[in-house]
Amino acid sequence: MTKTRRWIITGGLAIAALVLIGAGFLAVPSVDDVIFTHFVKHQLRSGNSALFAGDSLRVLLCGTSAPFADPHRAQSCTAVIAGGRYYLVDTGPGSGRNLELWQLRGRELTAVFLTHFHSDHIGDLGEVNTNAWLAGHAGSLQVFGGPGVERVVEGFNEAYCLDQSYRTANSGTQMLPPSADRMQAHVTEMQGAPTLAKNRKSLPMHFGDVTVTAIEVNHDPAQPAYGYRFDYRGRSVVISGDTDFHPPLAVAADGADVLVHEAQSQHMVQLIQHAASDVGNARIAQTMADIQHYHTDPLDASRIADEAGVKLLIFTHLDPPPSNPLLSWMFFRGVNKSSNRAWISGRDGTLVDLPVGSKKIVVTTLQP
Repeated sequence: MTKTRRWIITGGLAIAALVLIGAGFLAVPSVDDVIFTHFVKHQLRSGNSALFAGDSLRVLLCGTSAPFADPHRAQSCTAVIAGGRYYLVDTGPGSGRNLELWQLRGRELTAVFLTHFHSDHIGDLGEVNTNAWLAGHAGSLQVFGGPGVERVVEGFNEAYCLDQSYRTANSGTQMLPPSADRMQAHVTEMQGAPTLAKNRKSLPMHFGDVTVTAIEVNHDPAQPAYGYRFDYRGRSVVISGDTDFHPPLAVAADGADVLVHEAQSQHMVQLIQHAASDVGNARIAQTMADIQHYHTDPLDASRIADEAGVKLLIFTHLDPPPSNPLLSWMFFRGVNKSSNRAWISGRDGTLVDLPVGSKKIVVTTLQP
């Protein structure tokens, strides 16, 4: 036997022995308890303070799927972080889970802004509110949206009323005050009379150094439908909400650093429509036909970004989900040729950092 072979065998035996010893330690309950307690303390101390560090405007995609089911994406939700607080634009199903996994805790949540009232944009509103309340959010969660938001908020308040009464009875009113468990709705009106162009904006809403402006978009028959612009100390992001190709959005997004725009591959949706018709599934075929008139193709979204002069375009609300390289290539086919702007396909966890006093745009991915 050579020395090298003896060394390999000896080393392997030593590693195996260490594994067995380690397994023996893990079988001791007191050792398990120490390891578990250390892990819990680390999690409780750390939170996700890096998201609030420094002076930046940050954009975190918390849900990037349209109603098509996607195992790797929640439905519509975008977090905007600035000044030690954060704001949510929409709360689609699954987004509350992402917020919890990323430890974006509810006590720092200032407000929720709803773009419109389709289920894939509001489904987790009750969960977001409950988690904020359990985390010690000061006072009622404020929810902004167009006319009708008061009905949505009251509906969720009523749906969660019994759940919240049980929790207060269990933990006490000092821990979970009933006065803080009910959301408050704020109707955001557009300035001026309605126009055929749907080119109105709201009065600016001020939250310290953060200014939020609602932007009218076209998602007929789902009206009202808004996008939102966030400005913070010279940095800015615009979130389109659901809309068809809507040139007034380019005016409202003029000069923004980032545009987060919905995207639906009309070509792929048409292929699904025809395939459903060929196999006799008339309901799916009709649905695919219906959704084409009120969403934006990636090529048209890139036109909006170019006209607005934004520095980075991020596609979200991806329909159908580009869940593998082939589908992604089909989805964004032609965008590189049609756009002069940097762009990325958003994913749950896409994080954009816009440092104040700089023109930098730093894109990373947040992991649970």
